[in-house]
This record gives sequence, structure tokens and C-alpha cells, in this order.
Amino acid sequence: MGMSKAKIYYFTLQDEQTKEEKLEWFEQTRLEQIPFEHVTPDRKQNWVNLTDNDFDDFLPLI
Repeated sequence: MGMSKAKIYYFTLQDEQTKEEKLEWFEQTRLEQIPFEHVTPDRKQNWVNLTDNDFDDFLPLI
């Protein structure tokens, strides 16, 4: 039996919201209503705080 890859879906609330506002949002929002974004990991399998950079192409200085 082959293994299938996991799919990653992500959603974040605004940082400016208070704890109470976030908790109220969770209380009032159904899972089906959350606008999740499908995330594809980068070459190193990172998927949190994805950035478009070229750090791997830089020359080591030390």
C-alpha cells in the first residue's frame, strides 16, 4: 500500500484582534465557513512563514 502526501490548509486571524474578538470569532464560525488556503511546502518542507527568498544561493561568509 503506497503512502499519500498530506495536504496542508492554513488560516490565520488578524494579529490586531484581541483575545476576546478571536474567541468570539471561533464561537460564531463553522469549520466549513473558514477560508482555508492550500499551502505547498518549499524545497526544505517548510510551510509556516513561507517566504520567497534566495538565501540558499548566498555564499557562506564564515
